[in-house]
Amino acid sequence: MGDQSSLVEGGVRRYGRFAARPDSVNPLDEYDGLSRAFRRLRLKEWIGFTLIHPDWYSSLIMQDANYLASSEIYAYDRRTGVLCQHAANARGGSLALPQQLAGASPRFAKDGYLVEYEFSGDGKRHRIPVGQCPPPRREPLYAQGALPGRRKAARR
Repeated sequence: MGDQSSLVEGGVRRYGRFAARPDSVNPLDEYDGLSRAFRRLRLKEWIGFTLIHPDWYSSLIMQDANYLASSEIYAYDRRTGVLCQHAANARGGSLALPQQLAGASPRFAKDGYLVEYEFSGDGKRHRIPVGQCPPPRREPLYAQGALPGRRKAARR
């Protein structure tokens, strides 16, 4: 079947089962010109995992649908029955998800939320640091003004 390192070969997308995951899985490589630009607006990019262990399991995802980017993490402790979940949103198109995962470190960081995937170059070991980003220091926001529809009573 030729070069197995790409999902699209010579402008033709390959379907079916593969012996190994292709290095490049960009479906936009099938198109060019205006057709590619239109499909780019509709493309949803994501990287997600489900991790399973006898004592707990977890699911994580980073996704960018061009109108909204988001990330979620769910962790369930099977022994205690406790579910922990956290999510954050960002401006669409703001995630720079890699076309090739080997050696990449995609990251989603928002106020109080951090998930980063660290993919090894050899594909044998990966790290997923999860933490909290401190919120940026901001000055308090104050606003002052009259509410509409309230008039002072006229005195006679």
